[in-house]
Amino acid sequence: MAKVLTGSVSGVPAEVAERFGLGLVPYYVTYAGKTWNELEMDRVDLYRWMRESTGFPTTSQPTREDFLAAFERAAQESPAVIYICLSSRYSKAYAVATGVKEELRTRLPELAVDIIDSRTGAAGHGLVALEMARLAQQGLSREELLGRWEEVRARSRCFAVLDTLKYLARGGRIHHAQAWLGSILRVKPVLTYSDEGETIPVTRVRTAAQGLEFIVEEARRHLEERKATGVRFVVDDADNAEWTEEVRERLEREFAPEEILRWTMSPVVGAHTGPGSWGVAWYPVP
Repeated sequence: MAKVLTGSVSGVPAEVAERFGLGLVPYYVTYAGKTWNELEMDRVDLYRWMRESTGFPTTSQPTREDFLAAFERAAQESPAVIYICLSSRYSKAYAVATGVKEELRTRLPELAVDIIDSRTGAAGHGLVALEMARLAQQGLSREELLGRWEEVRARSRCFAVLDTLKYLARGGRIHHAQAWLGSILRVKPVLTYSDEGETIPVTRVRTAAQGLEFIVEEARRHLEERKATGVRFVVDDADNAEWTEEVRERLEREFAPEEILRWTMSPVVGAHTGPGSWGVAWYPVP
């Protein structure tokens, strides 16, 4: 058995994480003169502040102490810990967690710690972390879980639709020229993650409805390609819940999925994607 953990930046709400036995390590967001622990804040409040303010929030990864506390708690449940990290292209959390892993070799030599770079983010990050936690609940050993990771990562897909690229551009997540072009054309960029874990634009749409049509067609094609027997979805949004309820209903009609989880996007992610952004991730059931 192994205990699976991930960062709060995955967006997985505490009650969902508890249901799947998934441990959460806090990320932080600073705005309006205060720093908030993601696990203790009202997520929607950040997006409302961003709509009304000319300022930009800043974000930070878990501290060494956060990882130590989380891994030591996990050690009380299991002799093995697997931490699923946000893409290392966008966070130093992978390096910090790896440093703590080395520290624990002498501090808790009986504890096996593995740090996995998810090479994804947002809804995709939450999805793969939950899939690994689901497998752990089924009783797979540490070795079996590690052996399944690349399959889980390769089978999953994630797309996000943004109102603007200006927040990503300001944070250095995407080239400034693309942000300028999107603003001039008044289009909504659709993004995904490359195999290396970088954010890449895949198309542009003029409306959220067009973005949904693109995602539905991508999901249909991918599920047929994978010869899936079923599918599980995650839908997230940055203060755009009315629309993502429509997204959920459409996915229900189109795919009759085994499960659709919907939640408010992690504030750390939303600080870079901006209010109104939303995303869909899915896992084809073998």
